[in-house]
Amino acid sequence: EDKGWIRTADRAPMQALAAELKARTATTLFVVHSANSANNAGCAGASSLARDGSRRASSDDIGLEIPPELELKGAKLSSLTQAITPRIREKRVKVSRPATENRIEQVRSGIHQTYRQLPPPAQIWKSIRHKDFTRQIRNFLWKSMHNAHCIGKFWKHIPECEEKGICQFCPGETEDLEHILLTCQRPGRKMIWKLAEELWLKKNPTWPELSIGNILGCGLASFTGADGKPFKGNERLYRILISESMCMIWKIRCDCVIGKAGEPLSQMRSTTAGYMPLTTVLTSIVF
Repeated sequence: EDKGWIRTADRAPMQALAAELKARTATTLFVVHSANSANNAGCAGASSLARDGSRRASSDDIGLEIPPELELKGAKLSSLTQAITPRIREKRVKVSRPATENRIEQVRSGIHQTYRQLPPPAQIWKSIRHKDFTRQIRNFLWKSMHNAHCIGKFWKHIPECEEKGICQFCPGETEDLEHILLTCQRPGRKMIWKLAEELWLKKNPTWPELSIGNILGCGLASFTGADGKPFKGNERLYRILISESMCMIWKIRCDCVIGKAGEPLSQMRSTTAGYMPLTTVLTSIVF
């Protein structure tokens, strides 16, 4: 509070909590228990409630209104440092972008259906910068989250370019990202996902059903072992398999549409011939 809540995670609920505590006339005491202490039943219960809450499809409507007399704005001069002074100005109101919001909701829905978790948007944005992703994949995910690729409906309102939004291999189908990654008949797509599935099944019994949401949200993959603990190895394998396969399908699409533009479809069907055997590519990436 002394620093104006700058760089504070979950700023709004923390401000409301501070105001609630200041409104109390009695003394408020906090008892902190470590995870290894004998009285850790409360910690375990809190963790369980937090876990259950993260898996809910909808969140509770919690009032965060703060009475004007309890809301302190700004930061104390005695608490300012060189690190936070440039951030003292309030953040500007973000302009909503429907395409981005729709994509984020797609990812949230896909993650919830696959892993029974409902991540907040901030967690989704953080996941696309995962260290397991190459810079190229991070850039691709960022543009995909903003629906900023020049495909599909992008060409709809550009005169004499409307046909560019239609898939060359699937007559009448809009070539959006979901179509490119999941349903397009372009050579190579089915093969890539099939090889990724075969590699995954060597380590795991089942292959998750793919959707545009859990593909773009692969950085939030969550798997547990027989003991109920997170299976970090499986999560990393899945992240790499999905992200590299996704990026390879996109490269093949761009090679067909841009690199081989104007060629007959019969010649474009040999696009994948110039690539390394996909099993070798995926195996070398993972192992």
